[in-house]
Amino acid sequence: MPRSPRAQSPLIAVLLGISTAVVLGVLMWFPHLLGLGAVSGIAHLQSFRALVTAALIVFLALLSLSFVIGRGVRFCAGFIAASLVFVAVSLGVLGLRGGTPQAQLPSVPGDLRVISANLFFGAGSLDDVLGPDARGAEVIALQETDRQTLIDALKQRGLDGNYRIAHRAVFDGEAGTVLAVHNSLQPEELADPEASRAFVGMRTTLGDMYAVHTHAPIQRSLLQHEWQRTVSAATGLCQPGTSVLVAGDFNATLDHAPFALPDGCADAARSLRMSGAGTWPAGWPGLLGAQIDHQVYDRAALHPIGGQILEISGSDHRGIVIDYHLPPETQT
Repeated sequence: MPRSPRAQSPLIAVLLGISTAVVLGVLMWFPHLLGLGAVSGIAHLQSFRALVTAALIVFLALLSLSFVIGRGVRFCAGFIAASLVFVAVSLGVLGLRGGTPQAQLPSVPGDLRVISANLFFGAGSLDDVLGPDARGAEVIALQETDRQTLIDALKQRGLDGNYRIAHRAVFDGEAGTVLAVHNSLQPEELADPEASRAFVGMRTTLGDMYAVHTHAPIQRSLLQHEWQRTVSAATGLCQPGTSVLVAGDFNATLDHAPFALPDGCADAARSLRMSGAGTWPAGWPGLLGAQIDHQVYDRAALHPIGGQILEISGSDHRGIVIDYHLPPETQT
């Protein structure tokens, strides 16, 4: 005998709650499945997995009050049950990415040390980035600063003749992207990549290396086309066997679809389980921020062995220092 509409309504309410949670969960964590990864708002929220997960847990706790007041119980039960699945998955992802270590550099330096940092239009302290001796880095990738500022800082440390330095800016005279490579790697500046004037590269004895600064998702439009294009272009610079390192401000996290890495390339912080450390905004606790600064490397050419997150006074970003080992056949 068919059930009455009155008898069917409880199940409908539960299914509606589940469906609502699934739709919202997909929009938040898997928008690329619906082709919505570059939509304004969604792209921004996706940057803050930990913060959104924490907010969802609080919201679900408040929603559970429906069981006390007796209103919308079935809808809320379905919504909470489905949402808890997304929460569990998200917490698992965050756990695998690791916490916010302040110092994991090895006691014995690796074969290659790379520093990357955004200096917030020159307001960030280069002393915090470089320390007294440029931290012994072979590669320094800086964003939102200029060539002369780095030259002056290296000169103060007696290191101005040790590096070849290249600079690119979107507009003449503007703080741009700077790449410094130690002369021991025999660097030669590459032609300006067509994808963005904020990318700068050098050819070295180890392979091509790039400093990048992608377009931020700040277009006043429904879709963040420039952000999507430049992030994809930046990750695409890593070409195993040719380009071994791409470092800088990608304005994207591991969760963003445009940050899909080519086969054979990896994110150094993720490999070291440091990718839970947010690099922006620097004023937020690391676990709640977004790690939009990265060092992408060729897994066959480099092996990260330790890293450190740098606090930079005056900057809205934190910096990253990574030590790498080289395969025996590529050591110089």
